[in-house]
Amino acid sequence: MLIANKLQIMSTVKLDKLKREEHLRRRDKMRKDLPVLTKEEVRRYRLPLHQALFLELEEQNLLSSLAFLHQMIDYQKYMRRTHGPNSKLWAKPRLVRSPAILKLLVEGLKAAEYAHLSRDIALECDHFLNLGVYFCFGDSDWWWLGEQVFNHCINISRNYHGDGQRRFATAEYLLGKYLFENKREIEPAIEVLRKARMLSNGFPWTASKYLHFTQKTVFVESCLVLHKALLAQAKILEKYDMETAIILCAKARRRSYDACDHEGEAIALMQQGDCEMCFEQTSNAAESYYKVLLMHIKANRIKETCEARVRLIQAYLKLGNWKESYHHLQQLLQCAERNNMPYYIGQSYRYMGEYYLNHGNPDQATPLLIKALNAFHEIGDISNREQTKNFAAVSAGQELMPKYINFILKCGEDTDEGLNYMEKLIRWKDTRDVAWSEAQPSTESLACVPTAEPDDSVLDVVDSIISTHKVVISEPEIGRRAAHQEDSTDLILNPSKIKASPTNEDILLIDDGEKDQNGSDTDLDIIYDGPRRLTVPFGSLTMQQTLL
Repeated sequence: MLIANKLQIMSTVKLDKLKREEHLRRRDKMRKDLPVLTKEEVRRYRLPLHQALFLELEEQNLLSSLAFLHQMIDYQKYMRRTHGPNSKLWAKPRLVRSPAILKLLVEGLKAAEYAHLSRDIALECDHFLNLGVYFCFGDSDWWWLGEQVFNHCINISRNYHGDGQRRFATAEYLLGKYLFENKREIEPAIEVLRKARMLSNGFPWTASKYLHFTQKTVFVESCLVLHKALLAQAKILEKYDMETAIILCAKARRRSYDACDHEGEAIALMQQGDCEMCFEQTSNAAESYYKVLLMHIKANRIKETCEARVRLIQAYLKLGNWKESYHHLQQLLQCAERNNMPYYIGQSYRYMGEYYLNHGNPDQATPLLIKALNAFHEIGDISNREQTKNFAAVSAGQELMPKYINFILKCGEDTDEGLNYMEKLIRWKDTRDVAWSEAQPSTESLACVPTAEPDDSVLDVVDSIISTHKVVISEPEIGRRAAHQEDSTDLILNPSKIKASPTNEDILLIDDGEKDQNGSDTDLDIIYDGPRRLTVPFGSLTMQQTLL
């Protein structure tokens, strides 16, 4: 209340004077709070940042840093112009428009050049290594910049021997690691890593201070990355130069041995075995797989042990070494069941089924293949499931084959039963009526196993079919068949079509090449045109015999 009264009593002139003084006090306080900018800071604010940095470096007489900065900006312009506006490189941020990256780069260049001017080459290399690691193992937009920094560091450290060339070897290793892991340039990475390995051999140098995480020695790390790069290169060469791929796998194994990486040795040896299998060096592949198996058993690696057994079984099956393959199949099944590994359970059942199928025991093979099929179906392995399904179908078909051969042989008997079987055969041909039941026993004796030469009894059966049961095929039936032919003379069967397979001479069917409604081969046909002229093919297994 008193203040209000005083203001009312105070003259207008005095009031204005007090307001001006208060305004001046505020202005002085705000001026004191403002930061004091240097000439360089004002220049950076007024000019494009890269131009301001050019002027700063020139004024400070840091000509090497100025030249390097110019080179990097010009290099990016050249790369953008070369690849064009539709490239990924064009979409990457530009150096001249990235203030944070420009400032970081210039500060590092300044520190490195100051160290160089004070003749501290080691410190100069350290600054470049830190810059290179930051850009090469950071944001992918600036990988290209880090690569150029590493190359510049290598050129400087190559001629510096004050540290025994530790920094030179470290720079080579870091560049090779970047080229392989980030840029995926395998061949240049291999060359650089080989240099790093040779330079660091026998020295306890490490790159942990630059990467900021624990590392083994530069020699060991170079060997480990080189091992991966050699295997990657071998994988590429597998497509057209398998022999060189095998050599690279052997080199990769030696690099793992140098680094005391026994798991890496096993991986390289496994890939070498794969290459040898593709190169038809199956014996060498089996030896490689066996060594891998021993390594994994010694290290108690369950999954890898199962995988090595699968590869070894494949090699033994290809070599025909049935005893060893069956032994390892049993071992694989036991290991997979003990450790609840459904994939390898399926693989063991599959290869056991193939084993029995190769030994002519489809009755034992089919149940095993069905178990494998179910195992692959449960884990959703479509590729192996479809392959196993095909093997199971073949095995089931071979189980039925003795029944089918028996059926054909019975058609030739000169009895009422033979005539009955002949009628069933024709009905099966015309209307697909079931000709035999699954309850009928199969003939699984050696009589059903193909021999080297056609058996006379088979030819007798054919002759009996022609001479005894020719009345079964009526003339209207022959006319219906002839309607499908352009020339009736085609009904006269060509004896030259009756061919013999070296392993399936006793398997006999009759076919005229006619297709059913679905377009598939009817597999069995009888066309009679004369007492002794007949074509008898059986799928792809046929017999060639002149029936005269």
